[in-house]
Amino acid sequence: MDPSTGSALAKMERLGLIYRSTNKSDRRKRYIYLTDKAKKMREKLIQHATELNYFVTEELSAREEEILRETLMKIRERLK
Repeated sequence: MDPSTGSALAKMERLGLIYRSTNKSDRRKRYIYLTDKAKKMREKLIQHATELNYFVTEELSAREEEILRETLMKIRERLK
């Protein structure tokens, strides 16, 4: 696990956003689950993201929005 990932997960655990579980048959495997607190936050964040997406694209033409999505998908693929 990348050190920054481990640090982020540790912080999320301290904040009560996730809990970890070890696989009983393979103790090297760890499972990470969202807590109810995180699930509630997730719903709010998705709502805010949806509203923000609408706000930033509402004045774009259909073609401009299509170009934006295509460009963002290319960037996303490049970051993988």
